[in-house]
Amino acid sequence: WEEFCVPALTCFGVNASSTSVCGGNGQCVAPDSCLCDAYSYGDRCQNARTVRLVDASVAGDTSVSVDTANCTAAPCPNISAAMAVADNFDLVSVQPGIYVESVSFPVDKYGVALAGMGRSPYETIIDGNHSDVFGVLRLGGYPRDPIATGWSLIQNLAIVNASASAIQQSGFSLRVNKVVLANNSAPALTATGNGRLWLSSSLVENNNMR
Repeated sequence: WEEFCVPALTCFGVNASSTSVCGGNGQCVAPDSCLCDAYSYGDRCQNARTVRLVDASVAGDTSVSVDTANCTAAPCPNISAAMAVADNFDLVSVQPGIYVESVSFPVDKYGVALAGMGRSPYETIIDGNHSDVFGVLRLGGYPRDPIATGWSLIQNLAIVNASASAIQQSGFSLRVNKVVLANNSAPALTATGNGRLWLSSSLVENNNMR
């Protein structure tokens, strides 16, 4: 028998099990490769995102304020409004609820994150209502190098009832983490172009995989 020593996984000289790895804002998932939490970005998760707020409960409620211009001082009533004003590396933070809409990530921005704020993906649901034409969540544009521009992120939500595709990705580099793709009448995820895709800790079920 020969014995082999497997080197400990580290990111930028910090052991993966350390609480300070990836700036304390993410996980070391491969040598010098950090998976940042929704609030951080950068190769070492060293930068804080600007947060755009979304809360379906404010729609039609005249007793609460909304901020459709920026979605920062107060929430926007839907995800599309927040995506329309999102800048590079922003976080679109979505409160639990059901959002019946199709959403496009901004084509001229990069590293944008979309995350549900519930305790599980099932609390924040994007429902395509079987009326989407190009996908419930769409990311399209010229190919993005994740090392230079950062990964786009979809995290901690469910995408259901798509007729075209739950997620339509083209060109962008995308991380899908803790996401449920279910009950869609089309392939759950369609990827084209030269973008990269990282799927982790997610559930794909009851989709038409034609």
